[in-house]
Amino acid sequence: ITGASLTAKITNRCLVHIGSTAVVRSSGNLAISSELTEDNHNSAAAGTSRSQNSTKLTVAAAILVESLTNTVQTKIAGGASLDAAGDLAVTAELKYPWVGQINNPNGFDPASMFGQHLSSNIEKFFDSTLGVQSALVNNWSDAAANSSNHPANVSGSVNWVTYTNDCEATVGAGARINQGRDPAYGSPSQSVSVTATTTIQVFNFAGNTGFDFLPADLIKAYKQQQDGGWGGVADTIAPPTQGKDVGVGASLIVLVMRNTTEAVVEGTGTRITYGSDGFNVQAEQEVLLIDLGTSGGVGQSGLKSGGKFGANGTFSYVNAETSVVAQVGDGASVLSASSTTGAVNVTAADTFVGVAVSGAVVKGESTGIGISVRIGVSD
Repeated sequence: ITGASLTAKITNRCLVHIGSTAVVRSSGNLAISSELTEDNHNSAAAGTSRSQNSTKLTVAAAILVESLTNTVQTKIAGGASLDAAGDLAVTAELKYPWVGQINNPNGFDPASMFGQHLSSNIEKFFDSTLGVQSALVNNWSDAAANSSNHPANVSGSVNWVTYTNDCEATVGAGARINQGRDPAYGSPSQSVSVTATTTIQVFNFAGNTGFDFLPADLIKAYKQQQDGGWGGVADTIAPPTQGKDVGVGASLIVLVMRNTTEAVVEGTGTRITYGSDGFNVQAEQEVLLIDLGTSGGVGQSGLKSGGKFGANGTFSYVNAETSVVAQVGDGASVLSASSTTGAVNVTAADTFVGVAVSGAVVKGESTGIGISVRIGVSD
């Protein structure tokens, strides 16, 4: 029996508050912002190797359970007074970058991909997974029992991640923005913006496959006398759970996400003046979730027919609830300065893309059972 488990509970808070009696003035731009980046990368892996002389059952299990809670808030309290001759920006931003920085909105960035230690980062692409585990997947759970000479082998992996995210940029009721009379802190080109942005790119994997793409191991597998050739190569690259008589494998991915993204100007006493560069309230969320589940159950190894019973199952459950709000509250006064024609934009945008892939190999001389289930719930 072999097993690996990882349990993590991570809570981060990034808060910027301007108090109710604060007076903040700038003859140029004024930026009040909070930003949080969650670099999430964890793995749990367990495996058993081949044994030539054994009559025992082998079991491999890998369990990864993680809870991530991130809060980003930028708030101007009611009663605060702020003036800026240039751009006045209230922003909150939350980011979960993909491990490999593949989907870089500004194009490929070598500095982001390889960092300052080029050689060590390139080396990770030459591990047994060709860098997939270290450079592509955020949360990895893999268990493999591929000792094909054991009568019965069982493996199971669980990848369970919960995300709770709150990103808010708020101007409180009664705040005064660009209401001062000193010309040093005003200009016709003034702008005011309130922006909240959540960007999440996550790749999660659960499987029962001990990947091995190392050339030396593939050559050795091809040349071995027992279970060699291309069948041996296939077993080495992605060996399923396999036993002489029985091979059973199962993988489970559960992802629960709760996101709130809000850019709000509260009403009742709030006064804002802007110039020709306009007034903008924007809340935006972009989420990309990829879940990959693999499982295999083979009676006997290689591509031969063999053992009596093979079974596998892959199960994926995704439950996501997100809220994106851009709002100017009742009673707020938002006016352009005299003789200016700046535009007003209040926008909310939500882009949510979920990709789930489940697959397996099952083979048994007498009985083979394969099940793949994927349930997705979004609101």
